[in-house]
Parts: sequence; structure tokens; C-alpha cells
Amino acid sequence: MIKNEEYKDSVFRTIFNNKQRALELYNILYETDYDNPELVELITLEDVLFTPRKNDLAFLVEDKFIIVMEHQSTINENMPIRLLLYIARLYEKILASENIYRRKQISLPTPEFIVLYNGEDNLCIHRKKVTEKVLKLSDAFKEKLEDIPLELIVKVIDIRYSSQHKILEQRSILKEYSEFVEVVYEEQKREEEKEKAFEKAIKKCIERNILKEFLERNSSEVLNMLTLEYNEEVAKRIEREEAREEGLEEGLEEGLKEGLKEGLKKGLKKGLKEGRIKEREEVAMQMISIGMNDKQIQQCTKLSLDKIQSLRKTVK
Repeated sequence: MIKNEEYKDSVFRTIFNNKQRALELYNILYETDYDNPELVELITLEDVLFTPRKNDLAFLVEDKFIIVMEHQSTINENMPIRLLLYIARLYEKILASENIYRRKQISLPTPEFIVLYNGEDNLCIHRKKVTEKVLKLSDAFKEKLEDIPLELIVKVIDIRYSSQHKILEQRSILKEYSEFVEVVYEEQKREEEKEKAFEKAIKKCIERNILKEFLERNSSEVLNMLTLEYNEEVAKRIEREEAREEGLEEGLEEGLKEGLKEGLKKGLKKGLKEGRIKEREEVAMQMISIGMNDKQIQQCTKLSLDKIQSLRKTVK
């Protein structure tokens, strides 16, 4: 049974955070056929770094260090920065017994960063729908350099059941998980009371043989985890909306300030222009009164001939 520790583990991590399922996930992602779970060494951090729930998985397979995160919100372009902080902590964990100040170079497993996307939006590149995309740390750098001093590349994979990604073609624990999330989403749309929606989703998945054994053993814990996940997503959405509203308010306030400033500037320019025109008209009228012709007046005042002729009528 799952340990009851405030239900901070996500359903994703609860399923895959063991050697057998982690190896199966590795085989799916890298198209390998390893069958010995002892090849896997789980290095997952036990404390929560970014969210109230643990939705990460980190493990070693031979010389590769696999870091996998499930992501259910709108895709976060800052994921490379988050994973940079994450990998530093993971390397610190596996190098705890090493002396990093010794002269001989320490051998490190090669990191691979994967985000399994399960959100509501499509992944897009230049507005074109895709099932995979790459996020790079260097895209966040203010200065664009040819030789990048630090890089971290994250592969984002759309594992939503509707995405029809090739890794979901064959029956696997990942495909079952994708189906499970799909059923949960469907029930949330139908049922206003979320706990009932989750209960129905779990029941339907068991009936359809989706994660059946896992859900039968852990249905109450999964229900609690789904509730936590839902509450977290709601909190994130509210936070994003508040930030957007705050940004709009700040933008409006700034816009008003700039508008007033611009208005004063335009008004001053307009006033000066109108003042200059009025001044030129007065000069033109004086020139008319002393008998100067229209061409001479136009050369001096830059007024139009029509305007000068109109002024002549007022002088006469």
C-alpha cells in the first residue's frame, strides 16, 4: 500500500517510482528492451522542490541519468531553469561521497531531461501542432552568443491520449496512465463535484482494465492524490489570472500615465503650432495693410495663397 504522508506524491510518481516500472518507462522512451530492473538505480529527491506534490522521477540506467517530470498545466517555458536547479541537487546527492576538489576528474552520468506533458493545450511550434518540442536554457539568456557557456535541453513529449504519439501505440504502463488521465479529464467535465468525478473515473478505469491492479489496491489514496492535484492546478490558474489582472491594471495605470504625458506633449506641440500660425496670420495682415502682394507675403509667412486671400477680405 502507498504510505500516507499527506498524499504529496502524484499518481504519476506513485506508479513509476519503482525499478520495474521505471525500466519499462525507459524502454518506451528510448526504444530499448532491457528486462533486468536491477539495472535501475532510483535517485528521486524525497522533498518537494517546486510544487506541493511530487511529480518527478529520477533514475540511473547504465551511464544515463534520466530526469522525468509530468506536467499538467500550460507548458512552462521556464522548465529548463527549474531543471537546472533540480539537476544540481541531484548531482549533489549522488556525489555526496566524492571529493570534488581532487585533481582527477570525476565521472558523471549523462543527464537526459524529459517532460511528459498532460495539459489541456496543444504543443505548438510556430503555431503548428506537434507531439514533441524542445526547450533550451539558452533561449532565456539576454545575450545571444554563438558559443554558449551553459546549456540545458529539455525534451517535451505530449502523452495525452488524444495526441496519438507513437510511444502510445503499443500497450504499456505509460499508455494506461495516459488513458487514465483522459478518463479523469472527461469525468471532471461531466461532474461538477470533483470528488465524485474522481471516484467515477477510478471505477471506470478498473472496469476498462486501465491500471486495474494499481487502482484496486490504491483507490482511496489515488482519490486523495487526484484531489490534491486538482486543487494545485486550480490554485495555479487563480495565481496566473491574478497575475494577469495585476499586469493589466499596472499596464492600464502606466498607459494612463503615458497617455497623459503624451497628451500634454501633443497638446503643447499643437498649442505652439497654433500659436505660430496665429502669429504668422497677424504678420500677414500687417503686410497686407502696407500693400505687399500675395507672393511676397507667402514667401515670408509660409501661409497658403487661399489663407492670405481670406485674410485680405478681413483687412478690407
